[in-house]
Amino acid sequence: MIATFLKNGDGDFDYPVALFSLFITFCIVGTILALYRAFHTGRILFSWTPLTAKTIEFYVEREKNPAGFWFLAILYSFGILLFITLIVVMCFGLLRKTA
Repeated sequence: MIATFLKNGDGDFDYPVALFSLFITFCIVGTILALYRAFHTGRILFSWTPLTAKTIEFYVEREKNPAGFWFLAILYSFGILLFITLIVVMCFGLLRKTA
């Protein structure tokens, strides 16, 4: 298993995957910090950009809307899990086609 970690089809070190995994790691850290800030302040950011309108951003507060707050906290957590899964899949080459 170690032999296939971050190796491309030729057996060399896969720099693009390593750099993209580093970028996704920064995204994970940012999401964890946002989730920490949400639990610390009691409000979580909701942001959505439709195709034909301006960005919609507002904070959902835990005291005023607890169901919305916890729903967004769960979405943030699933986002973290998605990023971690993407790193593992890319680093082990599970998306690579073998011919």
